[in-house]
Amino acid sequence: MIKDQVRWGILSTAQIARNVFIPSLRQTKQGNLVAIASRDRKLAELYASTFKIPKIFDDYTAMIKSDKIDAVYIPLPNNLHNEWSIKAINNGKHVFCEKPLADSHEAAEQMLKAAK
Repeated sequence: MIKDQVRWGILSTAQIARNVFIPSLRQTKQGNLVAIASRDRKLAELYASTFKIPKIFDDYTAMIKSDKIDAVYIPLPNNLHNEWSIKAINNGKHVFCEKPLADSHEAAEQMLKAAK
């Protein structure tokens, strides 16, 4: 991590990332959007070109294992929040997960346990 700057990756090309997360992140001095991951390479390339994101991953796991990011924004469908948040945490990444955090109390507890 660059002093006082967090390198962010976005896990998917969801509309909320385009409409809310990216504009908000770009207003900060501490956040730097450096990567996008999508299972659809062409969609990731379009997103990267539109938002000037330097690194593209066509595999979610590759992005969360990368040393190019410090934190991951997860706007995936709700039923995938638990799985990908825990994977990111287990790879040393900070996680900002879209709401709802989890689809059950048990899933939220698993995420909390991983984070601790």
